[in-house]
Amino acid sequence: TDSKDNSSPNPGKPETIPNSPNITTVVGINNSPVNITSTIGWRQIYGSWYYYTSDKNKAKGWIKPDNYWYYLQDDGTMATGWIQLSGTWYYLDDSGAMIIGWRYLGGCWYYLQGDGSMVTGLRKIDGNNYLFDPSGEMLKGWKLLDNHWYYFNSDGSMATGWIKDNNLSYYLYETGAMAKGWITINGVWYYFKDNGSMQKGWFTASNGDLYYLDMSTGKMLTNTTVDPYIIGTDGKAIKKSTSDTNNSSSNSKTDTTPSNTNASTNSNLIYAIDISNHDGNIDFSKVKYSGTKYVYIKATEGTTFVDPYLSTYYTNAQNVGIKTGFYHFLVGTSAPETQAQNFYNNIKNKKSDLKPCLDIETSGFNVSDYAVRFINEFKRISNMNIC
Repeated sequence: TDSKDNSSPNPGKPETIPNSPNITTVVGINNSPVNITSTIGWRQIYGSWYYYTSDKNKAKGWIKPDNYWYYLQDDGTMATGWIQLSGTWYYLDDSGAMIIGWRYLGGCWYYLQGDGSMVTGLRKIDGNNYLFDPSGEMLKGWKLLDNHWYYFNSDGSMATGWIKDNNLSYYLYETGAMAKGWITINGVWYYFKDNGSMQKGWFTASNGDLYYLDMSTGKMLTNTTVDPYIIGTDGKAIKKSTSDTNNSSSNSKTDTTPSNTNASTNSNLIYAIDISNHDGNIDFSKVKYSGTKYVYIKATEGTTFVDPYLSTYYTNAQNVGIKTGFYHFLVGTSAPETQAQNFYNNIKNKKSDLKPCLDIETSGFNVSDYAVRFINEFKRISNMNIC
C-alpha cells in the first residue's frame, strides 16, 4: 500500500501518513529472587492469612514463598483483590497470588505486566497494540489520539487496513491512523470523506473536478463512460459534446448533469421530488446529479405507521447534500390530533431544511375539518407551521 504514489492518474494530493503513536512495550516477568526464607510459613488466624518468618515475626510487603508473589499489609494480613502501592495498581486473586497477563474483571479486560503492575495507555502486547484507559480498562471502537482517529477491534487490538463499521468502509494506515482524502491502495485511487468513510458514486473535488467512484468498491473509474460523461485516464469526468449526445440519441438534449438529460433545459426551474417506501432503494448520488435539489420524504401515515425507509432515505439524502423535508399522509380512519403527534414524534430529532407538509389524497371524510385539526395540533406541539 502506498499513499504517496503520485503517478498518473493523480486526482489530488494524498494525505501525509500520520506518525505512529507513542506505544510502550509491556514489562516482562519479574524474576527477582525470593526475599524470605522461613520454617514457619502461612498461618490463618480469625479468617485472615499471615506469613510468619519466626514464631513471633510476621512478614510484611512483597514475599515469594513459592512460585507466586504475595503482598502482606502493614498488620501482616495477606491482601487480595486490587491494591495500589506508590501509585501503581496490582491485582491479587482470592489465594493472594499476584496476577500477571490478561484478566477479565467486572465485565472489563485488564492487563497486568510481568511485574504485576496494571497497564494504562497504548501498549504493545504479543505484537499487537492495545489501548487502556486511566483505570486500566481495555478500550474498543473508535478513539481519538493526537488528533487522529484509530479503531480498536472487538478483541481490543488496533486495526489496520480495511474495516467495516455500521456498513461504511474505512481505511487505516499501517500506523493505525484513519485515512482521509485521496489515497492509493494497491495502485487504485480512493477518496475518503472527512469522517473517514469511503466515498462512492459521483464526487466533486475541491477544485471543481468531477470523478466517479464505483458504487460497490469505491475505486475511482478511469478510461470509461458513465453517460453522459466521458471519464479520462486521470479519472476526471468530462461531459460529452452536444454532437456526441445527439449521435447517441436523436431526441436527447444538451446536459449538465450525470443522469438527467432534461435538468438544464430551464435554468429557472428548481427540481424536487417526493418519495416513500413504494420507491424502494434509491441511489441519491444519481438523484443529486440529475439536478434535484430537494426531496420530501414520507415520514408517517395515520396514527402508528412509520415509513420503513424514513431513516435510510433521510441519512442517504443528507450524505450527498440534498436538502430534505418530511410529509405525513392523512387518513380519515383515526383522529387527526393523534396523527399529528405520530408525525412530530418521528421527525423532531431530524434536521429538516424544508417546511413539513401534509399529503391529502383521500376523499370520503371531512377533509377540511381533518386538515385544520391536524395543522392546529401539529403547530401546538411543534411550534412549526405546516404546508
